[in-house]
Amino acid sequence: MINEKKSAKIICIIGIAVILLAGLVACGSSSPNTEEASNSYQSEVTAGEAELPQNTTPVNDADLIMVFEGESVFENDLRFVAGIMGLDPSDKDSQNLAISQLIEFMTIINRANRHGFGITREEHEEMLPTAHMNVELMGLSGIITDERLIDFFAVGTLLSRLLDHYAANYTPDLTEYQHEFAEFAELNRDFLANIQVKYIANQDFDMLNQIREQLISEGTANFDNFAREHSHFYAVDGGAIIDPLNTFLQIFGLYDHDRLALFELQSGELSHIFYIEDFFFLVYVHSRTEATDSEIEDVFIQSYALANRADALEGLVETWVANAEYTINQNALDAMR
Repeated sequence: MINEKKSAKIICIIGIAVILLAGLVACGSSSPNTEEASNSYQSEVTAGEAELPQNTTPVNDADLIMVFEGESVFENDLRFVAGIMGLDPSDKDSQNLAISQLIEFMTIINRANRHGFGITREEHEEMLPTAHMNVELMGLSGIITDERLIDFFAVGTLLSRLLDHYAANYTPDLTEYQHEFAEFAELNRDFLANIQVKYIANQDFDMLNQIREQLISEGTANFDNFAREHSHFYAVDGGAIIDPLNTFLQIFGLYDHDRLALFELQSGELSHIFYIEDFFFLVYVHSRTEATDSEIEDVFIQSYALANRADALEGLVETWVANAEYTINQNALDAMR
């Protein structure tokens, strides 16, 4: 289960980005580099218990509120973030919430730049008119530089790029999913088998049923001959078409109970007669190769594990923030109150 407080932090980042982007930015979710530890966010701040981040160190510049990994961050940067959050930076608790959010923004921006995912000059020029329009509507024009504005404006895009990057390099540890994998394998082994089928399609149910009874009685060696004579769909040589079962299902579609019945058939077996799109079908399993554990594992990773990676990697942004290096000018913050 995703920790609600951690989830709320990421939602907050994305929500503020959406306000700035007016719907132009979408964020994804992904996974961290395996070298990064799962540290909790040391400076987590929530409404009602606002506290400054842990690494607060005086800096001697009245307008300089923070040095973030060598980059100067000024009072107006904080005022802007407080403004988009609807907070009053002269109030202690609101100020602390705003600086916590500012640190998260700076963390995402800095990490994206280090990975080469920062905003390009072309993107900057394209985003600038819309960014100006949005901040003007919020009454925040002229507070920060255009460079900083675009960084904040695009924070959702930067986060999405980072998450996509980590997702591409994410391989879950299956030892953590042993129970889930066992259930997945039991439920899906039949569906993952490589099954090749032949079929006869005709609009005469009684005739097709007679063919089925004859094939059961005499053996299936004449299946191609019956297909050549009676099937409305046939192969180039006039015999029965051979298709992977999944291809057959994609072409014709089936009710769920018919699909299940087909996947359970073994090599050499005949299906019951079923009805699809004005035709009755009789299917013969030409060959069946069971899926290996390795193949099932690959599908499991793609489906279950990746679909649930957000649960396993809920602390990604918090980990980045916890590992960020910054100092805060407490005197400058006090002067704003």
